[in-house]
Amino acid sequence: MGYGEALAAICRQFTDAPVTGIEAVSEGHINDTFFVKTPAVRYVLQRLQRKTDPVKLLYNYELYSEVCEANRLLYPKWMRNVNGTYFYTDAEGQLWRMYPYIDAETLQAPLTKEQLFACGQGLGKLHQALTGLAAEPKPVYPILHNLEAYYEKYVTLLSDGPLHAENRKAAIEEQIHERIGLFLAENVTAAIERGEQPPAQVKDSDSSDIRVIHGDAKLSNILFRDGSVVGMLDWDTVMTGSASEELADCIRSCCVNRGSFDRAAADELAAGYQSGMPGAEAVLSHLPKAFDKINFELALRYYTDAISKVKVFKERYPGYRLERVRELLGVTWR
Repeated sequence: MGYGEALAAICRQFTDAPVTGIEAVSEGHINDTFFVKTPAVRYVLQRLQRKTDPVKLLYNYELYSEVCEANRLLYPKWMRNVNGTYFYTDAEGQLWRMYPYIDAETLQAPLTKEQLFACGQGLGKLHQALTGLAAEPKPVYPILHNLEAYYEKYVTLLSDGPLHAENRKAAIEEQIHERIGLFLAENVTAAIERGEQPPAQVKDSDSSDIRVIHGDAKLSNILFRDGSVVGMLDWDTVMTGSASEELADCIRSCCVNRGSFDRAAADELAAGYQSGMPGAEAVLSHLPKAFDKINFELALRYYTDAISKVKVFKERYPGYRLERVRELLGVTWR
């Protein structure tokens, strides 16, 4: 059985409609995603990362789907398979899920001033809607946006990991060493470098900055119709975390192009967020440092991936990971 036939066979676990075409989607960094065509309806088929916990995914899905329905927000509505469950496990133990294609628009940067404002406003409204979750979500990726944990992985990799030593770059490592103390307390940094359990980190954000967030509010996950945000894709990252870092990550995806940061565009997006989220002042007060941190954090993750034999991000073309590292290290708020 060829690859296309194998994918079509998986689709038949979820729908009786004859598959007329399957196309891989290159946008995703982690899950493998495919557009599926049938005579009447289009679908999205996803193969989940092996370590993904389906129990947590389902728990969170039941929470956020209720909020999305109540607030008329579009989101992927999982389909049940022939066994009545949301996930199909193939012969290799891989988990698959499927949902109808959402008829909405995703935009690409650069955005117009109106689109920037709408993007920020939509994210603010989403954060407000998520305050209505019936319970706290269970993190599917527990260390997501945890710089301390990412740095610990990096230090461990350098000292005793499955390393591609030939990919190491002294200039990048020097920048990481010089800047990590800006975002982690010095005693935390020193403990990690000694291979010790770091002391409890003092959080930079106040309690009004911590809330339930989407977790991956990049532009390619934001759905638009008629110039307004109407929903979100890729809810696997829903978590309790820093709203300012989520806003910063959204700004990074909308207002940074090949290492060039458009501050005016960022200010417009932030203004939209403030219009959509009551009491956003605390979030905005943390935004400059959150923006610098989120870019550094992503650079560290890409560099760790570049020098490790165990990969997380996809290498879209030779040298892609290291190119991303250099671009991200060059981006700061000021």
